[in-house]
Amino acid sequence: MKPTLKVFLFIAALALTACNKTTPINEIEGFDYGRVRNDKYTNTFFDIEFNIPKGWQIQDDKQKKELMKEGSDLVFNDEETKKAAIKSSDITSANLLTAISNNPGTTGFAHNILLLAENMEQHPSVVTGDIYLQSVSKILSSGKLEIIQMDRSFPKKVLNGKDYYEMSMAAHIQGMDVHQTYLITIDKGFAVGFIYSYVNDEQKAELEKIIQSLKPYKGNRAASHENN
Repeated sequence: MKPTLKVFLFIAALALTACNKTTPINEIEGFDYGRVRNDKYTNTFFDIEFNIPKGWQIQDDKQKKELMKEGSDLVFNDEETKKAAIKSSDITSANLLTAISNNPGTTGFAHNILLLAENMEQHPSVVTGDIYLQSVSKILSSGKLEIIQMDRSFPKKVLNGKDYYEMSMAAHIQGMDVHQTYLITIDKGFAVGFIYSYVNDEQKAELEKIIQSLKPYKGNRAASHENN
């Protein structure tokens, strides 16, 4: 079965209506989409690095856009809302990483992790990840997904010295129950978040090992030492 990320729709969660007034991500000074080298993702703008399991598939831009379209088909109830969300996401959001396991096992579902960022320039009241997740949960609940569980409170977790807020949800898709965990922080005016999808505890544990490896980018630390 094709690995599916159709459950998620992070990049349109706030349904931005002022996207034409928001600075496009590619015009923000120093913005970095990051890179994967030697099974490690690094990003200088957000000052992070973390490990990617060996052999996982890293999606290119074309594959990411196709996955986003498939996700919007499942989430939105009408064509106009879907088109507006996709157009908005091209300006305000960045899919920094999509990594998919090469070993779905007997489940037929390849667990996966995404790192995404959305510009909050037009939403100054969104100062913490839990406020953002309130909008995410509303969008997902109002769409076409067959949701079987969704958190209504969002506990805080400190990762890499930053406050992340967590939301778990599950939906019935293509004959199976797919679980997702969202971890969101607000950093440099962006909602930055990990979304990882899985169908059993073994897959979840491997994904959580990725999160546990999160730390400041070594290159930024080296540059700081040189300047001191």
